[in-house]
Amino acid sequence: SIIHATHLLQALRERYPDSHLAFLCFRSTRALVERLPQVDEVLTLDDSTYGRLLITVLRWLAHVWRHPYQLVIDLEVHSKFSTILSTLTCARSRAGFYLITTRFRQGIYTHLVYENRLRHTQEAYRQLGRALGLTVKVGQPLPPRLTQQERDEANAFLESEGADGKKLLIVNVNAGELCLERRWSPESFARVIEVFASRDDVLVVMTGAPSERDYTESVRRLIDASLRNRVANAAGLHTFGAFLALLERADAMLTNDSGPLHLATSFGTPTVSLWGPETPAA
Repeated sequence: SIIHATHLLQALRERYPDSHLAFLCFRSTRALVERLPQVDEVLTLDDSTYGRLLITVLRWLAHVWRHPYQLVIDLEVHSKFSTILSTLTCARSRAGFYLITTRFRQGIYTHLVYENRLRHTQEAYRQLGRALGLTVKVGQPLPPRLTQQERDEANAFLESEGADGKKLLIVNVNAGELCLERRWSPESFARVIEVFASRDDVLVVMTGAPSERDYTESVRRLIDASLRNRVANAAGLHTFGAFLALLERADAMLTNDSGPLHLATSFGTPTVSLWGPETPAA
C-alpha cells in the first residue's frame, strides 16, 4: 500500500512544493518510507510492546502539537487506531476512507472517500486525491531510492553465484504473515523453478525476509537434487536495500501476491504474480 501511495505523495509535493510532508508509520515499514523522495520526515511508532507504543504515541502527539499539521491523510481503511491518531492531531483538514466498518469517521474527517475493494488501490488513492483537489496519476509506482553501495552488494552476491551473462529470475514463495493462504503450494513452485534451473542461461534466486528463510529453504529442497545447486536461497542474507537492488536488477520475478510484487513493479521489473483468495483487480 505504501509503494502504491507514491503517486498521491507526488501529487501533494507538486501541488504544495514548499510544504513539509511527514509520514507516520510503524518500525516495520520505516526502511521503505525513508527511501521515498516525496517524504521529508519519517515518524515512527514502536509497536514491539504496548508500553513502547504508548510512549512513542505520546511523543509523536507532543511533536504534532508543537508543530501543527494543516492536513492529515489517513491511508488506513479499517483501523480505529489511525482514526484516533488523525483526530488527535487537531488538523484543520483530515482525509481518509470509509467502509461499513468505519462509518463513524463521518463527521470526524473533513474529506471522506468510499474505498471500493473491487478497484485497484491506486484508484482509491486517486479518488482521495480528487477530494483534496489533487490530480493523482495511476500506473507503475514510483521507485524507492537506492544507493550505489546497495547495488554493489547485490551485484557482488550475483557474481558469487555465477550470474555473469545469465538472465536473473527472482522467485518469492512467501506471503505476509497475516495472509499465509496466499502462498502457492511449495510443490508447484518447485516444479516451475526446475524448468528454469535446467537452463544454462538463467540464474534463479529465491528471496525472502530472515524469518522466511527456513520456509524458502524447505521449498528449495523440493527441487530435483541435480538442479538444486543452480538455485540460490538469498532469503535473509542481505540488507533491505540490497534486496531492492536485486528486484531492480532482475529480468523477471515470479511471486505470490505480496509486498515484493509491488516493489518489483515500481522498478519496472516484469512480474508473474499468483493470486488467491484475493482478486488481482484490487
